[in-house]
Amino acid sequence: MAPDGGGGRPPSTRIYKADPPGNPHLPLILGGAAVGLVLIVVIIAAATGGRKEPAPAKPKKPAVEPPKVVSAEVKELEMQGRMMCEEGTRLVTPRLKNDPAAHRESVRKDLERGIKYLKEGLAAYERARMRTGRDYPIGDPMRTRDQAIQVLSADLEKEGLASCNEGYRIIQSCESRMTGRELSDDEKKKLREDLLKGVGLITDGMNLFDRSNQVSGNMFDTSKYGQARKLANNKLGELK
Repeated sequence: MAPDGGGGRPPSTRIYKADPPGNPHLPLILGGAAVGLVLIVVIIAAATGGRKEPAPAKPKKPAVEPPKVVSAEVKELEMQGRMMCEEGTRLVTPRLKNDPAAHRESVRKDLERGIKYLKEGLAAYERARMRTGRDYPIGDPMRTRDQAIQVLSADLEKEGLASCNEGYRIIQSCESRMTGRELSDDEKKKLREDLLKGVGLITDGMNLFDRSNQVSGNMFDTSKYGQARKLANNKLGELK
């Protein structure tokens, strides 16, 4: 070792490096954090797929139905309904007024025909409605039909009941001559005439009830009249 020329310890040849200020691992930590942040952003972007918020749906316009094609069958039903209702109304309307001078049977026949036309016209309108869903002008024809049925059925039933009752009364009055003693020729003749009259009245009355039933659907208990007529007819067979 060479002398330092000054006496004492010679200077050391070791070189010392100064430590950098702060934490020597900080750059690595910051770098790792930055990479992690980038990865998180990438993952979130991948998860969302870059989706955009859906635009609000536009309100749909109501569908406009095309006009329905009216078939030839429907046109025929509509024409039938209109014509039948008009003809029925024409026949019925004047007969709804009480006209004492009018012939009773003519009034009844006009009412029966008018009711028939009105029923057929209304039925045609109903079939057309089932096919198209339309409403048809049936209010007035229905009221006219119902009024005509009420007037006609009341008239037929009133006369029918009176006729049946009168025929029943006549046959009952003949019962004492129908059994028991022997009758003279004149008595047989008179009995035959009375029984024929009673049978005819009951038959006429039942026919009127039947006519009322056909237009109104009303039902009648005619059992006692039927039994009286049967009894009278049996006796008439013996008087031949």
